[in-house]
Amino acid sequence: AILVLGVVSFLRLPRELESDVAFSWVFIAIPYPGVSAEEIEKNITVKVENEIVDVDHIKKIRSTSYEGLSVIQVEFEDDISDDEFRRVYQDLRAEFDKVTLPDGALEPSIDDFSSSDFFSIITIVLTGENAELMKINEVAKELQEKIIDVEGVSKVEPVGARNRKIRIEVDKNHPALLLPSCPTIFL
Repeated sequence: AILVLGVVSFLRLPRELESDVAFSWVFIAIPYPGVSAEEIEKNITVKVENEIVDVDHIKKIRSTSYEGLSVIQVEFEDDISDDEFRRVYQDLRAEFDKVTLPDGALEPSIDDFSSSDFFSIITIVLTGENAELMKINEVAKELQEKIIDVEGVSKVEPVGARNRKIRIEVDKNHPALLLPSCPTIFL
């Protein structure tokens, strides 16, 4: 619960448009219901810490053992690149997988967070007159498909696109409705 509240609080913090904040973290949560904090510390938290401590680029490891839950936060060096973070994250997972969790421990949660998960790197704005909206939507879709294929791009999120709708009102009393193709209007 504390981990979730911390992440939610972080996401609601005000940010500068051109922020220089860079971070790379991994959060590990291991539920072990009905077990005291002391037992969790001894049987889970210390074992995990001892296994992951040798992973490259670790700046700090913080852990807390609660009744029924072990929470470990791994903070990596500030100047680590996204590619390097992905590599050491995989190394950390491999080291974590070497730990034998006690019977009764539930499925662990291992989540990675980096500054690239939260901050846009580039924003592209397409504008035009109302008559050009269909063309703008086409160009936006093409750009989205091309940008997502670029190495290192994790997400492309179009915002504000309008879907064109056509509304047809038919006068049921008009003689043209007697033509054979007109009933397809009602389908």
